[in-house]
Amino acid sequence: MKTVKELEFEIENLFEEKDSLLKIGGAIRNHLKEYEKFVKSANENSKGFVFRHTRFYDAIISLVYKTVLRDVFRNFLPMRNSVPISLVALGSYGREEMTLHSDIDLMIAYRDIEGYNIEKIIEKFLHMLWDSGIKLGHRVHKIVELQQVAETDITIKTALIESRQIIGSAFVWGSVVEELNRIREKNQKDYLIAKCMETAKRHEKERWDNMTPNLKEGVGGLRDANFLFWTLNTIYRIDKTSELANEFFGEDEYKRFSQSLDFIFSVRSALHKSNRRKRDKLFLEDIPNLADQFTNGDQSLFLKKLLQNMRELHLFSMKYVRKEIFQKFIDYSDRDEVAIIKDKLEFVENKHFNSINLFLQTLEPFENFEIGNSFFSISIDTQKEVTKNAVKKLLKRKNLYPVLELLWKFGILEKVLPPFEKVMFLPQFDGYHNHTVDIHSIYNIRELENISDPFLLEIYENLPKKDLETLKIASLFHDIGKGRNEEHSRVGGKVTKQFLQNLDYSADLIEDVVILIRHHTLMTSIAYHEDIHNEKVIYSFVSKIPSERLLKLLYLLTYADVKSVNDKTYNSYNRTLLRTLYESANLVIGDMDLIKESAKREKVEKQIRNLAEFSEISKPLQKAISRIKSNQLFFQKSATGILEIIKTASEVENYHYEIANDNFFTFKAIRKSEVNFDIAYFLSKVDFLSVISLQVFELFDGIKYFQIDFVEKLEDEDLPFVEFSLKDAFSEKKRKYKNFSTKISSDEIEINCDYSNTFAQISIKTENQNGLLAYLFRVFEENGVRVVSSKIQTFKKRVRDTFLVEKCDCEKIANLKHAIILAKK
Repeated sequence: MKTVKELEFEIENLFEEKDSLLKIGGAIRNHLKEYEKFVKSANENSKGFVFRHTRFYDAIISLVYKTVLRDVFRNFLPMRNSVPISLVALGSYGREEMTLHSDIDLMIAYRDIEGYNIEKIIEKFLHMLWDSGIKLGHRVHKIVELQQVAETDITIKTALIESRQIIGSAFVWGSVVEELNRIREKNQKDYLIAKCMETAKRHEKERWDNMTPNLKEGVGGLRDANFLFWTLNTIYRIDKTSELANEFFGEDEYKRFSQSLDFIFSVRSALHKSNRRKRDKLFLEDIPNLADQFTNGDQSLFLKKLLQNMRELHLFSMKYVRKEIFQKFIDYSDRDEVAIIKDKLEFVENKHFNSINLFLQTLEPFENFEIGNSFFSISIDTQKEVTKNAVKKLLKRKNLYPVLELLWKFGILEKVLPPFEKVMFLPQFDGYHNHTVDIHSIYNIRELENISDPFLLEIYENLPKKDLETLKIASLFHDIGKGRNEEHSRVGGKVTKQFLQNLDYSADLIEDVVILIRHHTLMTSIAYHEDIHNEKVIYSFVSKIPSERLLKLLYLLTYADVKSVNDKTYNSYNRTLLRTLYESANLVIGDMDLIKESAKREKVEKQIRNLAEFSEISKPLQKAISRIKSNQLFFQKSATGILEIIKTASEVENYHYEIANDNFFTFKAIRKSEVNFDIAYFLSKVDFLSVISLQVFELFDGIKYFQIDFVEKLEDEDLPFVEFSLKDAFSEKKRKYKNFSTKISSDEIEINCDYSNTFAQISIKTENQNGLLAYLFRVFEENGVRVVSSKIQTFKKRVRDTFLVEKCDCEKIANLKHAIILAKK
């Protein structure tokens, strides 16, 4: 594209033509279009671009002004200083901070001197700017009006004090500067206090905890740097903050501030360019494009870097704003160094602490408080190591949240609690969390210390001090493992364990904290995605939480974790689910036999899911594994064997069986719910064989698996008879049973109807005798008792047979002992 100098030559040639101003406006408009096209295609968003962009419009506006003067005065063009007009840039234009879609705010200041036809010059100048396509915000004032105008509105006063001359009379500009100095001097305190209140409202609206910040108005946005400039400009009459860099600011901290400012400017320019409009609010959908430009596509790194820079800018700006305003205008000589004032913790201005340990010690007497803005002015020497005792005292606080918030805002949280270093500003792009990991973790503590659920509040308030400490540590560090390749709850447990060991915490507390962190998503996962009225689900859950005490702590941690996402995540629906799960688990947590059984099953299920063949079966069949009713299947079969069984079961039309007769005779059968397998009839037919093992497992959807192993190997001539009997047992015809003279006494039968909510257990310990199993299964069949699983054990001449049966009719099962004895007679 052509340069502004080349444009100037083109305008010179157009001057002698008819309708020259109209044509000149068209030439400028075309040049602006070329420039805009060039800028959009150029991959540059730095602070340097912002400066050059501002200077480009300075050149265009200057060119238009000179053109108008030449057109008005023709061959009698006076010296520019003689024309009593000054063109002044305001706002971001005045600060030389214009981005691609920023407004151009212009003030025309003048003296009304007779003979110059000022109104005509201004009118022509504005029309030509508009004809050129420049989007302009403007105000026109006589110099004598400036003070009066400044007093009408704080925003106008702010715009005026950041004025910068573009072109015009140096004499007029000198007079403008004199007026601006008077404006700065007048009511300094009122003006700066009003700007403080304005900033506080802005920060309340665009909060510090936002994962989608406003790059201009938010905490750490460009307005914070502007506020610093306005403060220093008002007090010291500087034109740029950098003028005080060497004598006023620390060299390193100003360098960090300047780098942060440059980065935020660059991101804002890129955001405007990609959206083709002025928008300062960052949304999640903007991040992929911005990450491509700034961090090679790493979205987490981009947002983390942006939020870090915004905090750096915020801390620096507010520190020196606070220092200047309150040191100059507020008298704290009669106040304690640290005090609670109107529920806010306030410090004497410019208070210095020699170490973080001393800072934490100073906060110990203050339990619950909000944070006043005076903390910006304090300074802390962070070189000394934080002692173990200081950290342990911190984590024992009754009200921990206010101190954590203060440490975060001051930028030293990760120094006090080193595990936080890797999760500071770490975004969570999961469509669920609204905050970065560090903020979410701190908010967990806030929610624990401000529980709104009465049921949970009662549990919390009755916790012993040690359990409170355990709970808060686990809650604070529950997500500390995020941002790593390994599963975050597992690595979080390891990181926290090492941290607590270094602080010399007891082994018991560390173990409890690790259990809570490793299972901090367990309650929501089960409550939201599983049948919490299913007994197996409850026992599986409880198997991971070994005590009622830890169950309470996990329940509270889960509440805080859900509540800290946002105001709407903890609602009546999930509150009911979590409480139901907690109360169901609390009822069975003492039943260790079933808990251990459930834990064993969980382990085998995990082994099945890890098999390569598991991924090859359908999703419904994968889910069916968790619906298998019989736990015994998981204890007596391998993971591979169980997977083969369910694959076969899914393919069976009515029934399927396999027989083997190698070292001993065995058969396996699977039948659907609508097909009956008369096991009593089959066992009566093969009573010449001794059963060594009988397995009955209910799978899912009413499908059952049978396996009977016999002691002996069948003679070849007996095999056809046995196979015929097996097929006959699957038929619907009426059968005639053999009568066996079994001997079972009342004390050899034990029935436990309270085995679980769903199943009863029948145990028979008696003499090993021919036809015993056939007899028992016939009694079960006649009394409508459905066997879910069985375990057959033979020791020499005695048997110990255990049957798990469905508890559909407790009275019927309780009377089964009598049925067995009566049937025998």
